[in-house]
Amino acid sequence: MTRVLAGAADNAAVVLYDGEVLSDSATPVTVRVTDDAGAEVLPASTVATHDETGVYSVALTPVMTARLDALHFEWAVTLRGAGQVLRTDVEIVGGFYTHLARLRTLPDLHDPIKHPAARLASVRNWAETTIERFLGVAYVPRYRRDVLDGNGHPAVPLTQLYPREIRRGWIDGTTADVADWGLHPSGYVVRIGGGTFPRGVGNVRVDYTHGHDGPPYDLIQACETLIRWRMLEDRSALPDRRLAVTNEFGNVALATAGPNRPTGIPDVDAVLLAYREHRLVLA
Repeated sequence: MTRVLAGAADNAAVVLYDGEVLSDSATPVTVRVTDDAGAEVLPASTVATHDETGVYSVALTPVMTARLDALHFEWAVTLRGAGQVLRTDVEIVGGFYTHLARLRTLPDLHDPIKHPAARLASVRNWAETTIERFLGVAYVPRYRRDVLDGNGHPAVPLTQLYPREIRRGWIDGTTADVADWGLHPSGYVVRIGGGTFPRGVGNVRVDYTHGHDGPPYDLIQACETLIRWRMLEDRSALPDRRLAVTNEFGNVALATAGPNRPTGIPDVDAVLLAYREHRLVLA
């Protein structure tokens, strides 16, 4: 999923292929954009810009990206004489762990031809996701929709720690008044008015924001190291599955990913272990 900074002007794009070849739509491409609540951000009649062969885009204004949310795009195209609707998504985020300009200053990443900005951004998304999956918490503000099982108690665990704001809520398909819903930093939504969440499977839905304001410096460095490794990993002469190598020093074990080693890079994993968090269980 593409990520866009909250309040920023940006572009969302779709790339069309006929088999393995970039191909233009036979008709003008139109796009409809909705937010995660289903509200229309751009009507279906919006005509996308034709940037180059097979690539169409639409401008995102600061008004459209003002709040943390997920935007859903439906691109109406015509390929091989048939109309199709292609779907893409954009996540509006409260920040990034590092900036693309800063990544350009890292060794061997300065060349935009060898390392295009789109590739850098994609790998940054992967690195942030890898880090957050292991830590159990986001270090920049993010948006999330959870579909949860009601448990008959006043508190239901969310999937993310450090929730910040409840946007919307539903119980048994009916919009809930979230004025009496509170948030616990260990990742719970709580009925503070004395009610409970009725038992059910997937009967509670919560749209909310979560995460810290920003990462500490050593976590930024760990993220940058992970990004640089992924960008340059194809330069390694070692086979991907090798666990050891024999050289003049004998048989040397290689650092690999595994339990408590989410990346296999010792300096990165040491930092991640120091920041890993666990959910507090409410009585």
